[in-house]
This record gives sequence, structure tokens and C-alpha cells, in this order.
Amino acid sequence: MAKKKRFTAEKKVEILREFLENRVSVSDLAEKYGVHPNSIHQWKKQLFEGAAAALDPRSERLKERQAANLRKYHQRKEAALNEVIAELTQENLKLKKNNGVS
Repeated sequence: MAKKKRFTAEKKVEILREFLENRVSVSDLAEKYGVHPNSIHQWKKQLFEGAAAALDPRSERLKERQAANLRKYHQRKEAALNEVIAELTQENLKLKKNNGVS
């Protein structure tokens, strides 16, 4: 059985661009890239289903806000971990000092 080809999102866009802008037939593209024609039709369907969200400025602002919130969360988490590391380092130094280890 032949191994199924995997295409990156960028490659799928390139193939769809040939189909939509250059009017290359699906069968020609399928043969050229070694992909089943149904896959190209599925990619086109996915492209148009996601087009509204891609063109909606509110959705872009939402993504930016979510990314900013995620960055803040990770910064708080990192600060908390650094605090724990500092406490453990101090405790370790005290234990070494009390046991005469340098």
C-alpha cells in the first residue's frame, strides 16, 4: 500500500491557488502533485468554510487578545516557578552550610 502524502498548509494553498487563479484542472493538479482529486476538493471546501473568520476583523482581534492573555499566563507561571527555584536554592544553601558542605 502506498504511503499517504502529507501536505503542509502552505503547499495546500499553493495547489489551491493554481486551481482558483490559474484555472488548472483538479485532475491535472492531482496528477502533478500525486494527490487524490477528492483531497483538493476537500481543501477547497475547508478554505471557503474558514474564509469568513479570516476576513472578519473581530476574529483577528479575538485571536490577538487570546494570545496576549496566554502570554500573561505564561509570564505569571514563569515568575511563580522562579520564586520556587529561589526558595529551594536558599534552602539548599542553608542545609549545605549547616552540614559543613561547601
